[in-house]
Amino acid sequence: MPRPPNLGDLKKIHLRLPILLIGLAVLLVIDEYIKEGYLFDLRDVFIVGTHEFVVVVLFLLSPISYVLAKSFIRD
Repeated sequence: MPRPPNLGDLKKIHLRLPILLIGLAVLLVIDEYIKEGYLFDLRDVFIVGTHEFVVVVLFLLSPISYVLAKSFIRD
């Protein structure tokens, strides 16, 4: 039977979460290129719900998540 998770399991979350967010952003850009035929359209950054908006939000959240996770989870 597996053991229940504890706070020690979250020690590397400050590294894993930004990598996950950047990975999702990269996959989203690849999806955009496959479906639409272009990588990034700067005009769509401010339109909520577009791929470009989500990519920018994910890239902005990655350093924020690093700092927050690092401050909440002490070594």
